[in-house]
Amino acid sequence: MREMKDSGIEWIGKIPSDWTVSKITHILDLTHPYAIGDGDHGIIKADDYTDDGIPYIRVNNLGWATELQLSNVVYITQQQNELIKSSTLKPDDILFAKTGATIGKTAIIPKSVAIANTTSHVGKISVSRDHCAKFFYYVLSSYIGYKQFWDFASLKTTRPELSIDEIKQTIL
Repeated sequence: MREMKDSGIEWIGKIPSDWTVSKITHILDLTHPYAIGDGDHGIIKADDYTDDGIPYIRVNNLGWATELQLSNVVYITQQQNELIKSSTLKPDDILFAKTGATIGKTAIIPKSVAIANTTSHVGKISVSRDHCAKFFYYVLSSYIGYKQFWDFASLKTTRPELSIDEIKQTIL
């Protein structure tokens, strides 16, 4: 039988003694200029969408622990993407809905999508190559991730929302 220890987090309980609990900031790709962030904050409007170009990921492209939904994706031009470089997405970036009733929807950018971008309602995490992005995607898609997101979001007085600083406090 494996030796267990208290995680120090009430709702997690006991964990194997050789495991560690750390914040999401410990798995980030620090070579990426924006390893954790969100989208464009209103620069791109629906009138800017095009029929092809750079995929522009919105909350309705995320699911409840499902693959990224590309059947209804919209696109932006390369020039528009240049305006919002800080929210550029790459394969294995983990996405999550961070506003409203959709908090907890997640996705991971598949290898088939070389570059994409996103709205301010979608948060993203670029995971270091030292870690398995898919594993952390599953953690954030599980009850453990969902509960932490909603614990932060439910503290708001108007509509539920996650800030980037709150995401940085998420424990994996």
